Amino acid sequence: MPVGFTDDNHPGDDGFHVEISAKSFGAKSLGEGEKTGVQITLHNLTYRVPAAGGKRGEERYLLGGLEPLTGTLDPGNMIALMGSSGAGKSTLMDVISKRKTVGIIEGLVLFDGHVPTHGEIGRDTGYVEQKD
Repeated sequence: MPVGFTDDNHPGDDGFHVEISAKSFGAKSLGEGEKTGVQITLHNLTYRVPAAGGKRGEERYLLGGLEPLTGTLDPGNMIALMGSSGAGKSTLMDVISKRKTVGIIEGLVLFDGHVPTHGEIGRDTGYVEQKD
């Protein structure tokens, strides 16, 4: 069942919508014995950056906004992250994999119910970045 995230926090913006769809399939991680993957939980997740050209202290939400992201990505599922250009798909992936170095991330990203170590993030996440 798709899970939708929306952000209508920016006056004058049309807002955005990111849809996550999942399909279940059996899978085992290499070298992990019976482990079949990692459950990723997002709880009240937001990401904001300083507003470009704005007043000092102004910030712009790139994820979350009025309604922070909350959801679970279960292991053994193929996840399709879909949305229009600028909807925040790459931003969400960067936040989950801790690749963001600017801005403020609030909320929790949990791997199997705990905050992941740097090593766990490197071992358990991976995706090919888009190059536009």
